[in-house]
Amino acid sequence: MGRKCIVCGAPIYDDGKCEYCGKYIGKSKSEDHEDVSDGTSKLSTSKNWVLISIYIAGMVFLPVVIAILIAIFSGNEVDQFQGDGFFNVLTLTNFITYAILCIAMLLLTLKVFKHDFKKINLWGRFYLQMLVGVLCTFGAAIAGNMIVMTLGTTEVAMNQELIESALATMPVVMIITIVLFAPIVEEIIFRLVLMNLIKWKVYVPQESDTRFIRTLKEVFSWKPVYSLILSSLIFGLIHVLVGGLIHIIPYFLMGLVFGYFYLRNKNIWHVTVLHILHNGLTVVLMFVVQNVYMY
Repeated sequence: MGRKCIVCGAPIYDDGKCEYCGKYIGKSKSEDHEDVSDGTSKLSTSKNWVLISIYIAGMVFLPVVIAILIAIFSGNEVDQFQGDGFFNVLTLTNFITYAILCIAMLLLTLKVFKHDFKKINLWGRFYLQMLVGVLCTFGAAIAGNMIVMTLGTTEVAMNQELIESALATMPVVMIITIVLFAPIVEEIIFRLVLMNLIKWKVYVPQESDTRFIRTLKEVFSWKPVYSLILSSLIFGLIHVLVGGLIHIIPYFLMGLVFGYFYLRNKNIWHVTVLHILHNGLTVVLMFVVQNVYMY
């Protein structure tokens, strides 16, 4: 059968280059990855479900276990869970949870990250895309918040309030969590896993269709649009589970931007770095507001 890329399974030319990415070579096809024809590195279906299970179990059960362990090692002192102590415990719990999830998921997706990194050969274009991406994500966030205010809600999202409180009590730990760990975990789940796991039937235009109907079918037969919308919707829901369902709008719009950049570049690095930059700049703006405009 010849040599194949150990990540994507594409044939390797006689000169040792992968037909898909042109760089990555290997001796055998990886059982953890599927063949791809659109340039996207995809995990196998079984590994996708393993990652989803790890994410759900980690987000639901792991924080409880960690909080109990913190309570035990802190001597079950009531003061530890009151006032600032509560946010310290919450922040530390989130930090440990995302750290464990990040390490576990990176170990399972390391080949994809290595494969996609080798595909980046125009770094000037990469930096330009990150600049445009950051402008788009902040534009989406601003537009989403304006829509929320237009609908009559002036309250800040609960998720943002918790982040601001945690930044005030344990800034270093919280910064590492939301700028590094959270973006990596979320991009693996919501883009690499969900966007490649969601599959829809393609509607093929018929000869009897009018031009208008044919155009509609062509638009709605573009399968990525469904995975883009659904993954962005789930991404938004995850960020508003603690309250304020209406605040899903800005997160949904940001999810659309992240998803589009993933589809556009077919590279997990583009969207992960973009998410890291967005969260990092958001933290900087929060500190500016708290320490400059509040005094």
